[in-house]
Amino acid sequence: GSSARAIPVPRPPRPPPRKRTGLLAAAAAMARAARSSRASAAPLLLLAVAAVAYLCLTPAFVAAPRAASQAPQAVDLRVAAATSAGLAPLALEAPAGAYDSVVAMLQS
Repeated sequence: GSSARAIPVPRPPRPPPRKRTGLLAAAAAMARAARSSRASAAPLLLLAVAAVAYLCLTPAFVAAPRAASQAPQAVDLRVAAATSAGLAPLALEAPAGAYDSVVAMLQS
């Protein structure tokens, strides 16, 4: 028989690499710098661990200062009394409104 030769098929050109932004770009730049200067990975790893520790161990919020006097408690009691007095009519109306809605639901 005859032997057939395979014809090479040209591959399409590769698209240009996407530009990296943000943290990924910084990490890629540091990796290139470490490879090009033949530096060991230990300082880079130590820097990354220090950054993570700093971000994880810093406080996320600042607590409010403690009250120095007893005056704010008097204001809180007045607010609680006014709120209770304002909501008292609603507490009396709620059972009747609930009963009416249940009766209307049962009748439908």
